[in-house]
Amino acid sequence: MTENKNKYIFNFLIFLAFAFILFFYRINLLYYFQELNPDEAQFVSAAMRLSKYGIGFDKVYNGSSGLVNVIILMWPKLFNMDINIATARITDLVLLVFSCYLVFLIIRQFTNYLFSCLLTLPLVFFYSFSIHKDFLHYSSERLPIFFILIC
Repeated sequence: MTENKNKYIFNFLIFLAFAFILFFYRINLLYYFQELNPDEAQFVSAAMRLSKYGIGFDKVYNGSSGLVNVIILMWPKLFNMDINIATARITDLVLLVFSCYLVFLIIRQFTNYLFSCLLTLPLVFFYSFSIHKDFLHYSSERLPIFFILIC
């Protein structure tokens, strides 16, 4: 029983560490209100349009990405907040933290805790320290990667 409890505590601490590292190095992006990529602006504007006119395939066109990448950006409406670039980047950050944590859990199935941490840290550090705009903005790849990792 104690070993199981320790495992969950350690997993939670790993999750918090990943979240802290990614949040600490990406906090400045939340205050940069210009688009980093046209796709980011397209998703945000599509989410704004869907929040006004309702959800349907005839309301927006996002290419081959589909509506799911847009619907997830509509969460601020649950809290009476505006949908904007900052909330899209918060969504991106949350998806990134959970994706890194799921990679850790998948690797953990095959190795011990130390090795799984060591194999996951390069991914976390890559997304923390990357400065190229294509790795910083909300993109259509984040949500599918998250769904694949859940499966």
